Amino acid sequence: MLTKVENKKYFLHYKIDHIPDRNITLFEYDNIIFLYDRDTELLFEIPNECLPHIMQYVKESRTNILASSRCAEFIKIIQKNLELKNNTMNSITIRDISKVSEENYLKLIGRIGLTELILETTNACNFRCRYCIFSGLYDGFRIHGNDFMSFDVAKKAVDLYYKLFDTYKYLNPLRDPKIGFYGGEPLLNINLIENVVEYANKLFAKYKENLLYTLTTNGSLLGKYAEFLLQNNFQIFVSIDGPKEVHDTNRILANGAPTFDLIMNNIEQYYRTAEKLGKQTTLFALATLTLKSDLFKVREFFNKVKNKIRLIFTTFIRPFDTREQYTPEDYYKFQEMEKSLREEFLEYVKSQGWVKEGDIFFDVYYGQRIILAACRYKIIRPMNEYLPFGSSCLPLYRIYVTAQGAILPCEKSPTNLVIGDVFNGINYRSIQKIIKTYSELQLYNCSKCQIKFSCRSCIATIYPMENIEQKCAMFRRSVMDDLALLIQVIKTNRDYIEYLRRNVSRSGSLLHLFS
Repeated sequence: MLTKVENKKYFLHYKIDHIPDRNITLFEYDNIIFLYDRDTELLFEIPNECLPHIMQYVKESRTNILASSRCAEFIKIIQKNLELKNNTMNSITIRDISKVSEENYLKLIGRIGLTELILETTNACNFRCRYCIFSGLYDGFRIHGNDFMSFDVAKKAVDLYYKLFDTYKYLNPLRDPKIGFYGGEPLLNINLIENVVEYANKLFAKYKENLLYTLTTNGSLLGKYAEFLLQNNFQIFVSIDGPKEVHDTNRILANGAPTFDLIMNNIEQYYRTAEKLGKQTTLFALATLTLKSDLFKVREFFNKVKNKIRLIFTTFIRPFDTREQYTPEDYYKFQEMEKSLREEFLEYVKSQGWVKEGDIFFDVYYGQRIILAACRYKIIRPMNEYLPFGSSCLPLYRIYVTAQGAILPCEKSPTNLVIGDVFNGINYRSIQKIIKTYSELQLYNCSKCQIKFSCRSCIATIYPMENIEQKCAMFRRSVMDDLALLIQVIKTNRDYIEYLRRNVSRSGSLLHLFS
C-alpha cells in the first residue's frame, strides 16, 4: 500500500512504499507510479495496470506471473535490472581503511583528490551575517575571531600542497593546481595573499600557465584590490543573496549596517578597473537562501545582473545543528511561494525558455538539483573505495588550512576534524579514524535506507553526530523530492536535462562534474 507523504522541505505531496529486502522504492507522483532502485539509481515509470504484477514479481521473484504482454515486458526489464544489480553489487569491494597503508591511500588521493588548497587567510570578518556558519548559531564550528594567517604558515601549506601535487601528477595528468583564499573575509589579509601569489608563482613555475587562484569574498573590499586580483587572473566568488531588500535582511556589517549598496559599488569599481586594464572578466555569485527569502525577487535580480555577476550556486542555510528557528507561518509562506515558482519553472521547461531568453536563476536553483538527481551515482560512487554508502569525498580531496595552520578536510568541516597541521604534515592516523568512524556509522544506520547511495550527507555535514535521525530525515526528503522534480522535467521536456549538461558554465558550479 502506498502511503501519502508530505515533504516538509519542498512541500511536495506523493505516495511512497519501500521494499527493504530488494532496496526498491515505489512512489506515486501526479498519478504516475515509479519504481526507484536504490542500489543502481535506475528509475522506471510503471503503467498502473501492471503494478500488481510487478509488485508480485519484486516481492516473490516469480517469473511465471500471469500478466498481459505489456506487463510481461516491464517485468523482463525489471528482471534484467535486478540481475545487473546483483552482478554489480557483488563486484563492489569496500576496503578496510585500517588495513590500507598511507602510501596506497595517497595514491588514491593522487588520482581523485588534491583538487584545491584553501587557505583561511583570517577568521576575522567585517560582516556579521545572521546565518553565518561561524556566527555561533551552529554547534561544532568556530566563531568569528581575530587570527590572521602568517606567511610562515601559508608558505608551509603551499609547500605541502606542491609536494603532494607534484608527486602524484602522473596519476592525474589533467589536474591543474588551484589555490583558494577563504575567511572570514580573506581580503582583510591582502598582504598575505599578495605574498602567497608571488611565492606560488615561483614554486609552481612549471605549472604556472595552469595555476588558478580563487577568492571567496563578501565583496566589501573588491574594488580596493581589483587591480591585483585582475592582474593575477583570480576567479572570484562574491556572496550576494539577491536584491537589496533580500540581501540586507541577513548580510550586515558588524555595526548592523546594510551591505548591498557597498557590494554593488565595489562590483562597479571592479569592472571599471578591468576596463582600464583591458581585462575580460566575470564575477560569480554565491547566494544563500532562507525560508524568508523572496525567491521571485531573487530570480528577477540575478537575471537582471547576469552580465555583471553571474549566479553559479544557491544553497539554503545549514538546516540542522542550529538554534535558529522558523515559525509555521514561515514554512507555509515558503510552501506557497515554492509551489508558484515551480509552476513557472515547469512552464519555462515546457516552452524551451532556455533556448529563447534563458533564466540563470532557474538553471541554477532547479538545475543543480536536477543534475544531481540524474547523475549523482555515476559521478560520485567511484570515488568511495572506503565508504559503503553515500557521496562523501575523502580527506585530502581538498586541503583546508586554518589561520593557525591546522589541516581540515574542507572549509565546511567542524573544527574537531583535524587531519594534521602544516608544521608536522598530514596525520594519516587521524584520516583513518575519521573514515573508519564514518564507515561504521553508515553500516549501522544506512544499510536499509532508501537513499543510501545517493545521500548528500558527508563526513563534514554529519558531524557533530548528534541528531543523526533529524539529519537523515532531511536528506531523505531532499533526495526523494529532487527525484520527483527530475520526473516532472522528464515528463515535461527531457531536452532540458541535456541542455544543463551541455551548458555547465551557465548552470551552476556543480555541473562541471558532468561535462
